[in-house]
Amino acid sequence: MSTLPSPSNEDFPLRFQIADGLDGSRKHTVYNQLNTNTSTKSFILFCFKAIHIVNSSGKELWKNNCPNSPFSQRPIFLLAATENHDNIHQFMKDIINPETDQMKDQGFYFADDKHIFVDVVRSMLDGKMASILSGAGGASCQLCTATQKELKDRDLILQGYPINRNISDAIQLFGELEDIDAFFSLPTNQRFNLTHQPLSTIDILPASPLHPYTCIFRWFNLLVYHLNCNKLTWSPSSKEIKDSMVDVRTIVQEVTGLRIDQPDPKGGTTSTGGVARRAFSNDSKFIECAMSLVKIDHRDSLCKLHTQLSVILRIINSDRKINTEKLGNLCTDTYLLILQSFPWVNITPTLHKLLAHSEEILREMNFGYGLKCFSEEGSEACNKLIRKYMEHLARKTSFKDNVIDIFVRLSSESDPVLMKYRSTVVCEKCGEHGHTRRAKCCRDNATDLLESSIDNIVKGLIIDTIL
Repeated sequence: MSTLPSPSNEDFPLRFQIADGLDGSRKHTVYNQLNTNTSTKSFILFCFKAIHIVNSSGKELWKNNCPNSPFSQRPIFLLAATENHDNIHQFMKDIINPETDQMKDQGFYFADDKHIFVDVVRSMLDGKMASILSGAGGASCQLCTATQKELKDRDLILQGYPINRNISDAIQLFGELEDIDAFFSLPTNQRFNLTHQPLSTIDILPASPLHPYTCIFRWFNLLVYHLNCNKLTWSPSSKEIKDSMVDVRTIVQEVTGLRIDQPDPKGGTTSTGGVARRAFSNDSKFIECAMSLVKIDHRDSLCKLHTQLSVILRIINSDRKINTEKLGNLCTDTYLLILQSFPWVNITPTLHKLLAHSEEILREMNFGYGLKCFSEEGSEACNKLIRKYMEHLARKTSFKDNVIDIFVRLSSESDPVLMKYRSTVVCEKCGEHGHTRRAKCCRDNATDLLESSIDNIVKGLIIDTIL
């Protein structure tokens, strides 16, 4: 609050919006140590970031210009453990949920008598963490009750999948149960695909912007692998697909320079968010290379699918006002394109969530704006900081001292008072934060880039207001 321009008495009560979430990281340095059984390989970080502050009439008084920077993420706790239900349960129950509920219900006071309400959006989660917190680990979709078979039902696609699953109903259900053990002994479909009680007491923003990029990119790669070896049944682990994957990724790397679906030495694969963005960008040679590796019969459908997925992903990751009706039509058309051209593919939960629920999420949960400010990109970037601080900028006298130093550095780097003095990238041409004049939108030849089919579709979906 000390960094906020002094509001007048008429501005109060203020409304402060924040986003929070948990993320786990693996493959950290292993240290030899005495008198402890704690592993140093994995960490769980719970953090939050400030989005904006509005006054009592809804006017925005302050906005975080870099919400997805790792230095905008304020740490709450750092736990040396792997991300699973048992390790997270006690912290959520004893620390996070009571504090969050109290803050949402009562807010807090500034300068003794200035009341500030707090809106908490739990959005910085990947799919695994969202399943743990929601308790819906056995569900085909964490937003609706559709089964795996119903994800490919043409009539339901045209009719729409309403969002009818939330944490509040699940908590109420468990509160009314007399025998929880008997409930979990029921078949999965009779207990609404719940695998355990929800660990979060507030609803989760169901569509994190970053991870759909990576998940959809990997699904698209699998589609190319199947089409390359002409195997029109979905079997990602078969020998034919593994051989096709080796051939495709070798050719893609030679033509585009992108390393896709290769093991990363620090865990995971090389199909990261940055690689996915390049593959779905205008000037990427990825789709041209992919089309050359499949039969002529599939090339037009594959190109059209790439274009439409690229548009939808860009819209979700934007901060602009979106024409949600047009977005819904595009999502439905893409869903039907997949069923018509590739009826044998598997519809993953992420793909279904993107195509079936994006319109409703933007319209009902974010006033028609893109979800860029709620991205988990900043918390993911904090994993690199943890690794750096642990190895080079923290004491090695004991594991406790090491973790304390990591946490202190994360806290000090994200201090809002210090953030005022941190240099930020500002475009010399348009004056906006977050990019330079070399960005595509501000290049001298940007008009040539805007003539691409992808950009034209994106421009048609934007109502041109920046959040």
